[in-house]
Amino acid sequence: MTKKYTEVTTVEDIVYTAGYRRIIFKGSLLGSMFLTVFSLIDFFYTELYLDATIEAIGCVILLSIAYVENKRGVNSLAVIFGLIVISTVIGSGAFSNHVEESGIVWFALIPFLSFFLLGEKLGLRVSLLISTVYIAGLINIVIQYPEKGFTTSAIFGVTGALFCSILLSIAYEKNRTSMIHLLSKQAKTDSLTSLLNRRGLMISFEKLLLLSQQDKKDLYLLILDLDNFKLINDNFGHDIGDIVIKETANAAKTYLKDIDRIARIGGEEFVAVLSNVSSEEALKIAERIRRAIENLEIEVPSGPPLQVTVSIGVTKSTENKKLFSDFFKIADKALYEAKNNGRNRIVFKEDN
Repeated sequence: MTKKYTEVTTVEDIVYTAGYRRIIFKGSLLGSMFLTVFSLIDFFYTELYLDATIEAIGCVILLSIAYVENKRGVNSLAVIFGLIVISTVIGSGAFSNHVEESGIVWFALIPFLSFFLLGEKLGLRVSLLISTVYIAGLINIVIQYPEKGFTTSAIFGVTGALFCSILLSIAYEKNRTSMIHLLSKQAKTDSLTSLLNRRGLMISFEKLLLLSQQDKKDLYLLILDLDNFKLINDNFGHDIGDIVIKETANAAKTYLKDIDRIARIGGEEFVAVLSNVSSEEALKIAERIRRAIENLEIEVPSGPPLQVTVSIGVTKSTENKKLFSDFFKIADKALYEAKNNGRNRIVFKEDN
């Protein structure tokens, strides 16, 4: 059974990049520095020994996370653990003091940190869990320790603040996610044709090659190059040349399956990757593409419609081809033969 190939960019795909890991490292380091200062103040100045102890423990844990992150990276569980440490420090400071000194306003910080560090789904779960613990703790303080000055209005206030913080965090995270998707798509897409660009093709090719090896199926690479395209630009201008490029892209992708990929890698050159087909089927697809492009009629300002042709070089996966460059080199030689043999034709080469 053939595996379905999907190419999805999620926040989780972006989260553990080098830049994001630096944020966690620097945040853990900075957080531990703040906790060190607060611990010293609470111990020597305000004589809040319990708070000082909890802050010191939190400092050690955050330093440990920073150390591990700097050495080999962390996963979401470590980030959650760090958030629990921060939440515990905030909670202990809030609940161990009188209402005027409690600093319960810091509770609202946790949802923002959770969503930023963990993404929408996991961030929401962690935010709800910690918020529930905060509210339950505050209810207990109101009932068991009335001398601290907390009232039912504080419960409603904290609940409302946490709820608003979570809603704002959801809105922020959805916007951030959409921007990540947009930027990721732009980074992998050719602006003229909306096909993949070279970077996007390389990403897709590696995944398709891995799937083809797992399924023990052949993978085919086609290089398509428009014939005499420079003459089109010289005679009709670049605006018409751009139209030819776009029409060629539309004609070519019509004959590809959902799992296949096609990219414009520069100028008038395209690369298509075909999966789960035989040599005969791959060549039939290449021929359909060639005929579709040959039958295009591009309107020009004066004279009859412009007609174009394409030469195509084709190769397939073999034991000698391990990288994209291996496929491309053989397909490019096939394309060169197609050009030398009169253009508007297909040449298939398995190896040198």
